[in-house]
Amino acid sequence: MVMTMLRLLRILLKILLPIIAIVIAIAIAKFLMATSTKQERRSKPPSLQTVEAMTVKSQNYTVMIPSQGVVDAAKKGVLTAEVSGRISKVSPHFHKGGSFQKGDVLIQINPEDYQQDLIAVNVDLTQAKASIQEAQAAVQEAAATVEERQAGIKEALAAIQGAMAAVQEARSGVQTAQANTDLARHDWKTLGSQHKPSALALHLPALNSKKATFNAKKATLNSKKASLDSKKASLNSKKAFLKSKKALLASKKASLGAIKARIQQARTKLARTTILAPYAGRFLKKQVDNGQYVSTGMTLASIYALDAVEIRLSLTDLQASFIKLPERYQGEKQPIATTDVSVLINNLNRQRGHNKSVYRWQGKIVRTEGDIDVQSRQQFVIAKIDHPYKRQKDNRPSLKIGQFVQAEIKGVTLFDVIVLPRNIIRGKDEVLVISKQNTIERRPLDVLWRDEKIAVLRGGLKAGERISTTPLTFASNGMKVKIKGEMKKKRAEHKAPSTPISEGN
Repeated sequence: MVMTMLRLLRILLKILLPIIAIVIAIAIAKFLMATSTKQERRSKPPSLQTVEAMTVKSQNYTVMIPSQGVVDAAKKGVLTAEVSGRISKVSPHFHKGGSFQKGDVLIQINPEDYQQDLIAVNVDLTQAKASIQEAQAAVQEAAATVEERQAGIKEALAAIQGAMAAVQEARSGVQTAQANTDLARHDWKTLGSQHKPSALALHLPALNSKKATFNAKKATLNSKKASLDSKKASLNSKKAFLKSKKALLASKKASLGAIKARIQQARTKLARTTILAPYAGRFLKKQVDNGQYVSTGMTLASIYALDAVEIRLSLTDLQASFIKLPERYQGEKQPIATTDVSVLINNLNRQRGHNKSVYRWQGKIVRTEGDIDVQSRQQFVIAKIDHPYKRQKDNRPSLKIGQFVQAEIKGVTLFDVIVLPRNIIRGKDEVLVISKQNTIERRPLDVLWRDEKIAVLRGGLKAGERISTTPLTFASNGMKVKIKGEMKKKRAEHKAPSTPISEGN
């Protein structure tokens, strides 16, 4: 029984002791709170955001338009075989990237066959010239014969004229003798003689003699005329012979012209076995080699000139509006290139002793392509850089065909504009303007031009206004800020000794 009572007592103590301790603690806490003195709460003054500020200034700004493109040769071509044959020699620089000067022998095709052709044609030329000389001699001989026949005809004509005069004279003699005979017969009848007159009385012997002379002269005239006809026939024959000789000479001269044309053709083919460099350049690609047989029209190599390279640069409509492009109009000459362009090349060899990180090549925008790409809606301009392969003072690396480069095109100059760093412009083109009372105003901007670093304003700010260069996540109109460094500046101005005013004597 006693043991049971002791156990109950222990249980009660375990339960009551924590409760008693809590009650005592609460009582002590209330006592301390009741007896302690109350302290007044002070409100914390509001804190001001510290920002950095810059004063806006107007200035003239030249727009630099960024672009990019791939280097290409301004002048390039393909070497093609104009004759067939086996390559007997190539330039020691006949490999991709090998350079050459204007007039250098690049490829030599074996010329022996073409040399033999030229010799054979020259032999034909010698024979043709000898044949022409023979034909000329024959023409001259035939011409001399014709002249001789013509002279004979003249003599025959003169003889005929003499014979005709003799015939006329003989005819007159016959007429006179006939008149004498008629008169004698009339007289005989008048005398009334019964006897028949004798031939002598009638002068018949003289008449007969005159008639015989007349007939002889007439026969001589006919003979002369027959001789003239013969001479004329001989002349016509000789003229026909002369004409045939002249035709033969003309044919031989035509053959000589054809042979001369063959000689020129043979010389041209022989010259074409030697392929010379049309300009100073480099090999872009070779497609044949020494000992290889090539046929006419076969591509041998691709080359390009070293005097200049071109870069095709893309521009948006906005970018193009800030550049003076060399537009060409119908009926006008190509305009002179005046727009400058800088081509930038990143230097990847600084660890090898090159100090510059970017090399610049200067060039000009020489032309536009004249159309707009229907997919990108961009237009393309061509920049030309002269002498890109000459050694420069800074030992910059030469431009490479196919090299990707960045470019900066010099655009128009904008006058009296405000230029701001791009990183201080918030959201949809606005800045935080700081008033004289150091309060914030969210001001929208009218941006005329922008790139990765700056923005050029057409409106929205005035010269002399202050703007915040510190980004503020939450900024509202009228929010008061503190300008960094402004208190130090005021304190410095306050501590600066005033300049003493000296009184006049």
